[in-house]
Amino acid sequence: MANSTFDSNVRARTRAADFIRSTPELLAAFVTRGGMQSDLLLIIEAGMRAEAANLAQSGRMADGKAATVDVTTRFAALMREYKAVMAILRAVLRDMKRADADVTLVAQLAQVLVDETDVSVTVKPNSDGTKAVKVRKSATQDAIRAEIYRDAAALVGLTGAHEALGSRQVGRDRLQAMAAEAEALQGLLATRVAKKAERQGATAEEHDAVKAQREAWNAVSRLLARVDDPRVQALVRATQR
Repeated sequence: MANSTFDSNVRARTRAADFIRSTPELLAAFVTRGGMQSDLLLIIEAGMRAEAANLAQSGRMADGKAATVDVTTRFAALMREYKAVMAILRAVLRDMKRADADVTLVAQLAQVLVDETDVSVTVKPNSDGTKAVKVRKSATQDAIRAEIYRDAAALVGLTGAHEALGSRQVGRDRLQAMAAEAEALQGLLATRVAKKAERQGATAEEHDAVKAQREAWNAVSRLLARVDDPRVQALVRATQR
């Protein structure tokens, strides 16, 4: 299968076509054997497009890696904070139950501790004609981030529990900061997805350009082989390595 990525052969074809086009006697020899300057321009332009797409892909890959590191680092920190707050919430809930606190408030706090991460439902037919239903919690970063945001926002709104939470170092400001970070991560996750799509687009552009150059080169390679000049023959051989 022909290679569709930018490599030394693509560079060699671009270099050869450009040298022949810019050298009057070589261009004339190529034309007398049935070639046209436009043939060489197609090879050059496709090679330049392939190289530009390859460079863009490399740049976007670097940006994507940086975005991934940023998201991973901040997500890990958010998870640590969330687990710490939930551990304190369990202690607060125990204290409030012992103190016979308002049952509605106790129920609302208990609900925050319930894992409400989005689920996916899969239905598969069994051999006996019945159906097996599988419900699985989503483990994606965005699903977990959304759960953290919901819980943090809920605790911010449960003002009746703020005094008890504050006595254990979970003040309103801490809850608001956790909610804000969870919300900010939504944008970072979206940026990471967008950069991945950009890299895929650049890859497709590169493949298309390499294919176009290869086809343009193959169409005139026999004509180039008939140009009796050592410079041309050396340039052609360089494209076959």
